[in-house]
Amino acid sequence: MVTIPHHLASLFSDHEATIEEASIYLIIVGLSQFPLAMVLVIGGVLRGAGDTKTPLIINLVSFWVARIIPAFTLSYYFNAIIVVYLVMLGETLIKSIVLWMIFKQEKWQKIKI
Repeated sequence: MVTIPHHLASLFSDHEATIEEASIYLIIVGLSQFPLAMVLVIGGVLRGAGDTKTPLIINLVSFWVARIIPAFTLSYYFNAIIVVYLVMLGETLIKSIVLWMIFKQEKWQKIKI
C-alpha cells in the first residue's frame, strides 16, 4: 500500500482527485499496519492468558481519548480529512506501545484461569 498507492487507487476510480485522496489514505494505512498487527496480537495474547479487562480498557480509552475526540476536534479546526487519517495512525501507534509495555511487565503470566 505504501509503495504503489496510485496504482491501487486507480483500480477503483478514474477521477484524479479521488485517486490522490485515496493514495494519501493508503500510505497512512500502510504505515499503520505494523502497529495494528501488534495491537491485535498482543491484545489476543493478553486475552488468551486470561487478562480480558486490560485490552478492553485500553481499547475503550484509546478509542475515545486518542481517536474519536481528537479526530472530531482537529477535523473541525483544520477541515481536512488527512487529519483524521493521521489521528487514526497516532492512536494505533499509541495503543501498540501501551500494549507492548503491559506485555513486557509479564503480569499476565501470573493470572490464574
